[in-house]
Amino acid sequence: MKKTLLLLTIGCSFGLQAQTVHRCYSREAISYQDNLTPGFAEAVNEQFEIAKQWSQENGPTRSLYTIPVVFHVVYNTPEENIPDSVIMNQLTRLNEDYARMNADTSNMRAEFMPVAGATQIQFILAGIDPQGNPTNGITRTSSATASFGSFAALFGDFTDLEKVKSTADGGHDAWDQTRYLNIWICDMSVGGQAFLLGYATPPANLPNWPPGSVPGNLGDGVVLQYQCV
Repeated sequence: MKKTLLLLTIGCSFGLQAQTVHRCYSREAISYQDNLTPGFAEAVNEQFEIAKQWSQENGPTRSLYTIPVVFHVVYNTPEENIPDSVIMNQLTRLNEDYARMNADTSNMRAEFMPVAGATQIQFILAGIDPQGNPTNGITRTSSATASFGSFAALFGDFTDLEKVKSTADGGHDAWDQTRYLNIWICDMSVGGQAFLLGYATPPANLPNWPPGSVPGNLGDGVVLQYQCV
């Protein structure tokens, strides 16, 4: 699934009001990956340029691209186990944003108006799980991990944050990332304070990536602080 641009956009599209927090930690995630596997950030940037060039040369498309989504709710307290209704509302808002039907389109800066429009991308909850069984597109995992955040994350170390993507580490394993968009919902607070709202990482080493791209250590998908869903 070609989600290189998509994931980064989603990771920055969720908001939480109140204290000062990092709304999107995707850039830091890419920097962390680049330290582990030099050349990763350059490959990501090259994919952005390829996508922009394709758009300029081909113009808008009428094809509708549908992406199955699975939300992995990983919770330690009842408050973190957010209800289906909240997740459904988030999915509705996401589709409104990608169709440019959100109420605040009038706030768009003038320089973006010539290229503004519907993306022809829609998100639906997955109806079939990786084993071929019916699903509502939401998994729920009770975890002994109080928070996947850590002070190390404040300095760009994603080791603890990424554990939410692993069943063995108290989280939930990803569903096949070539078939689903995985979104993990959990607590990433540090000292009881939410310092980031979410981050996203693009798929690595896909066939359409530049030659020589290296596989990533970060799990492809989106991670969200539970209060901002």
